Amino acid sequence: MKRDNRIELYRFIFACIIMVFHAHNVNNGQGHPIPLGHVFVEFFFFLTGYFTYQNIKKGVSENKIDISVYPFQYTWKKIMKFYPYIIMTAISYMLVSIGFSLFQGYLIKKSILEFSGIPFDILWLQITGICKNPNFNAWWYLSALFFLLPLVSILFYRKYVRDGVYTYTVYFAPLLIYGAFAVKINGLDWETELCGIIRTGLFRGFAGLCVGCLISDAKDRLSKIRLLKAGKIFVTIVEVGAYTISIIIAWKYNGIENSTFLIVLLLIIGLIITFSNQSYTIYLDKNIFGFLGKISLPLYICHYSCGRIIEKYLVSTNTFENYIIYYSVSLGMALCMLLFNRTLLRGTKIGLI
Repeated sequence: MKRDNRIELYRFIFACIIMVFHAHNVNNGQGHPIPLGHVFVEFFFFLTGYFTYQNIKKGVSENKIDISVYPFQYTWKKIMKFYPYIIMTAISYMLVSIGFSLFQGYLIKKSILEFSGIPFDILWLQITGICKNPNFNAWWYLSALFFLLPLVSILFYRKYVRDGVYTYTVYFAPLLIYGAFAVKINGLDWETELCGIIRTGLFRGFAGLCVGCLISDAKDRLSKIRLLKAGKIFVTIVEVGAYTISIIIAWKYNGIENSTFLIVLLLIIGLIITFSNQSYTIYLDKNIFGFLGKISLPLYICHYSCGRIIEKYLVSTNTFENYIIYYSVSLGMALCMLLFNRTLLRGTKIGLI
């Protein structure tokens, strides 16, 4: 499936926003720079759900899907794209942390005890209640995908070939789940444990993946409408406005009721229009955006560990200086990881590119 470089640009922008959200680790207790930046994780769930459904539709039409094995093969193929970056980040974090501990005279034992959550992170168990001390909070998204993709793949397959109750499940699950989040905590949370077994992030992920399927159906309907020039200008304004306003709300959300779910709605609207190719943003399909999309994955995976290292060993009273170090180190490490994966792992089964 051909990459849409506009989507790759949005991947990078929203990965950077999540990165800024986690900058609270280095800003001397001043809180999250973008208070609702965590909501943009939904964007990545939407994309995964959308492309999962698109792949299933294509596989069914070409008679290439064996539903007894496809969900597990698809999930394995998906998570193996993350593993090189996961392993490199975990090893780098441990080595750098131990190195700073030795250099600054800290007890190595204390640093080693801090790594107790890393095996659970690497084994995708963070979304369960088993891991009480996760090292990389941002990886809960990957853990949720690991558990949800087989189930969602089966659900999407049944929806496509049988419709009926499966379609209603896909369409109404997000309403029920997001509604429950809104009523309970007026926001989205992934860490709350249910019965000490699973975390609420599992439900949040399921809702997001189902929305991706809904976006696919809505896109199909919109793309069949013949729009005149005025109509294309209108949907272009709506598309760009939806993404822009979602960012503004995330940054300055005070006083806006249910702002979390307004961001979710705006992202859905923006993606429906983007995928329909009915707006003039289609002319922004530039290759440079494709590169930015590729770097968004290692950036997402490594930025949290970079922030923790800076918070623990390098943080100073100069917040601006901390930000510069945080962003520079995170982007530098992401570039190195991408380069490593493209060169040394090219042609292997675990190489991403």
